[in-house]
Amino acid sequence: MDLTANDSKTFIDVKDISFNYGPVKVLQDVTFPIQQGDFLAIIGPNGSGKTTLIKIILGLLKPSNGKVRILGKPAEEFNDWYKIGYVPQQVTHIDPFFPASVREVVAMEFLAKKKFPKLTKREEELCIEKALKQVGMEYFKNWRIGSLSGGQQQRVFIARAIVNDPHILFLDEPTTGVDSETQEHFYD
Repeated sequence: MDLTANDSKTFIDVKDISFNYGPVKVLQDVTFPIQQGDFLAIIGPNGSGKTTLIKIILGLLKPSNGKVRILGKPAEEFNDWYKIGYVPQQVTHIDPFFPASVREVVAMEFLAKKKFPKLTKREEELCIEKALKQVGMEYFKNWRIGSLSGGQQQRVFIARAIVNDPHILFLDEPTTGVDSETQEHFYD
């Protein structure tokens, strides 16, 4: 499938992707489109290449073969990363004395993707409050990120990924370490 910049319904096009870790072939000839409005789940056992595929799509790894197009552009030319949210697999350890607050961690998403001020400070604060509320973490906004449980930290990283209202959201095992009540709410 060849995409043009005019194909507004295809957000991601993965074409013939292959990847090896040394001599071990992890992905071979993977091809699929992701259309506007799609929900896609990649399932498989540990070590089967799910995270590797996400990292290739996001340009964090280079495939040994194949191409990825994002919003009609070759991945290597894509630079509108503010349109994409990403929650990696759960971070295993955050220093409990790390000085950033929950609010500051979520706000970092604005700094990372800001070419020039797009929102006023007040608009950013409203977006942060909305994202924290969506994941049930608004009460903790002034707490240090390192003082939270692993599941609470994961919810903060989800808030960080959605605060910019991205066009595309990649979640790599987003509910790992999150309690069952929050998991149920998350998938609603």
